[in-house]
Amino acid sequence: MVVMPFSLTNAPASFRNLVNEIFADFLDIFVVVSLGDIMVFSSSEEEPVKHVASVLQRTRANNLFSKASKCVSHASSVEYLGYVVSSDGLKMHSSKAQQILNWPHPKNIKALVRLSL
Repeated sequence: MVVMPFSLTNAPASFRNLVNEIFADFLDIFVVVSLGDIMVFSSSEEEPVKHVASVLQRTRANNLFSKASKCVSHASSVEYLGYVVSSDGLKMHSSKAQQILNWPHPKNIKALVRLSL
């Protein structure tokens, strides 16, 4: 298992580099990695089992572990990094969109400039 002390400022970047190296030949083919999350995707109903097995074999071979309670399988859509990913594409999660819609309208130039930053 890979464990890094919280005091190391480069820990997230180091972990990402490790995971990118481990899954280099899978990336953007059927795997997307973001910090501690690994998303496995497939274009057919037959591929997921093979893809997940490949990822699990690779994690086991490199002493990395998954938390079963965080795993989702056979889903037609998943929430990932604030977006909903599905066969229809990538959409902003509805709660994020609602926050933007509820954002107060700027009432003066200063508020408008602040909004654009």
